[in-house]
Amino acid sequence: MLRADALPMALAVVLVSAGVAGILLFSIRSRKRDYTLLLFGMFSGLYGARLFLSLPSQWPRPTSQVLLALPTSFQVHLGREMTFMLPVIGFLFCAQILGDSLRRNRLVWILLVPIPIAIALAGLTCDLFFQRAVTKMLNGQGLFSAGVIAVVAYLLVRDFFRRDRKPNPEMRVLTVGFGAMSIFVVHANLTYFGFPGPNLEAVGFFIFVWALGYVVFLRGVRNEEQLLAVRNELEIARQIQSSILPQELPKIAGVEIAACYAPMKAIGGDFYEFLPVDDKRLGILIADVSGHGVPAALMASMVKVAVFAQMENASRPEQLLSGLNKILCGNLRGQYVTAAYLFLDVESKRLAYAGAGHPPPLLWDRAARTARFLEDNGLMLGLFPEAEYCATELAWNPGDRCLLYTDGVIEAENSQEISFGRDRLENLMKTADGSNPSTLSDRLLDSVAAWRGRSRDDPQDDITIIAVQFLAAGAAQLPG
Repeated sequence: MLRADALPMALAVVLVSAGVAGILLFSIRSRKRDYTLLLFGMFSGLYGARLFLSLPSQWPRPTSQVLLALPTSFQVHLGREMTFMLPVIGFLFCAQILGDSLRRNRLVWILLVPIPIAIALAGLTCDLFFQRAVTKMLNGQGLFSAGVIAVVAYLLVRDFFRRDRKPNPEMRVLTVGFGAMSIFVVHANLTYFGFPGPNLEAVGFFIFVWALGYVVFLRGVRNEEQLLAVRNELEIARQIQSSILPQELPKIAGVEIAACYAPMKAIGGDFYEFLPVDDKRLGILIADVSGHGVPAALMASMVKVAVFAQMENASRPEQLLSGLNKILCGNLRGQYVTAAYLFLDVESKRLAYAGAGHPPPLLWDRAARTARFLEDNGLMLGLFPEAEYCATELAWNPGDRCLLYTDGVIEAENSQEISFGRDRLENLMKTADGSNPSTLSDRLLDSVAAWRGRSRDDPQDDITIIAVQFLAAGAAQLPG
């Protein structure tokens, strides 16, 4: 008995194994959003299981019943349900392979949607509510072969009339697989009417599944090549973006500065720059381009070019932002930039600040032990050419601190979707009194990460922090 069923049993084992392997690979690569592997696994596994349930040997009982110990009626019923589901899964696979061409072509929807779904619905209805004789007419064999032939006809015609006439390996292999399967399926249906020859439908399906597997392999190789190319390009973009950020911190007597940059992705839209006027005056710009990833990073590069075009206004924050705004307007293609500019004069112990829709800097008065946000702000850069900006001037004393940051800090959310907020930022500034700028920046990054319950290397948004510590004359840094 087992010897008589050796070929179909071997084919069933191979098909089920291929199906399980496809589903497992999809589960590993599920983030790729490519369902080709899943549908291949479902189709191959389902047909392999159906083939096993219908092993032909009948002495003294069907082989599948001997091995699985299933009741004959249940086994027959289950096999028919699998038969009715195969056309639907086959259509979904074709939809995944054909992609946009399927969604745009009404003829394809007429050929691929009604026929397979009608087969499945009619077969299931007859199987559940009518006699077996009626079910046999709709048992998937005759009508399923009609669906297969319709698909093959479409693929052959589509490939023949391709305008570019360039060979498409995927479609050629898929067409050959469909064609081979249709021949075996039609022959199997003819055997019901007395046509001579053995029923080799399983061989046809095995050829078809091999074609599907080859197509899946080609798509997998192509996707991996594309992914590798994208990763290489992102790495180059990351290196380029790193090169446009300051490579070292400015050294100016009486001021200590720390800066940290944590992009949400490999590259981000945050940007900062130092504009030294002389050894006692320094400008600090922090900016945030709307959006994330490559587009935002490209805009950040444009901001850097615009900043150096405004070097003559480095000591006048309101003029610098106004000049940046005029350069960027009309060049950001619907995006915008928020920015904050801080100008420090060590000799006069004064600072000047101007903002453009950016989160307000936080200033810590060590003597009064109070923190305040510099709320003066103007419109975002790049949207309104005639926007005007104003500057706020303040005196500072040794021990005071100023913190500039992007919205990735205060808008970070925890599991309850509650933002980190300005109050927590202010409290951290108070409790970090005496810490140097580097320690303050690290504590802030750790606090934001703890608030989100994630690693600090996995920010919810681009985060940039610049901490400024005002020192006593001749001091190197405060302890902490």
